[in-house]
Amino acid sequence: MFKERVSKRKGTIPSIMRLRHFQRVLLAAVFSGVISGPVQAEDVTGRFGVTGLVGSVFPVAPSEVTSRTQSAGLNLGAQVSMQIGSCLGLGVSYENMDLGNGVRVSPINVLFMGRFMPESRWTPTFYFGPGSARGVDSPRIENFSLKAGGGVDYFINPTLAVGPQVNYYYISHSGGNATTYAHLISVNAALTYFFGSANGNGG
Repeated sequence: MFKERVSKRKGTIPSIMRLRHFQRVLLAAVFSGVISGPVQAEDVTGRFGVTGLVGSVFPVAPSEVTSRTQSAGLNLGAQVSMQIGSCLGLGVSYENMDLGNGVRVSPINVLFMGRFMPESRWTPTFYFGPGSARGVDSPRIENFSLKAGGGVDYFINPTLAVGPQVNYYYISHSGGNATTYAHLISVNAALTYFFGSANGNGG
């Protein structure tokens, strides 16, 4: 009886060891796929992106604006873009900036986008572009605007990236009913989802 129990235990131990080895190999494969998989900016070339923005906006000039607004306001926005190359892209952004005390600014800008280190999971991105805006005290989107900024995209997977942005905005008061121009700076968190393909081959 004792020999039978020992024999059964000897047969069980290798089975447990094989199971544990299989579990380690499986976990290593999953972990390796997550960490070292093909996740980089080059993967989104020819694809479209939809970005959600949330952050703070800071009026910096002139005094006619800073004296009437809060020192920091809420910025909510969205952006649609297309990557025409591993380092180049085009986009359109809209942002709704609540500066406080009833003052609201809403710029729409066409953006020229540049990416650096497209072979990396961490990708610095810079953009610049003109547009139109609802300026200070203006009820409509009718004023000239200019946006310039940059950030870093961290690719969680080939279709999803997150990262911070810092942007500068110039909102003109010419061409509309706004009483003054405005210089603004925003700090945002961005989440971008990439989909489709410009050549129809993407998923």
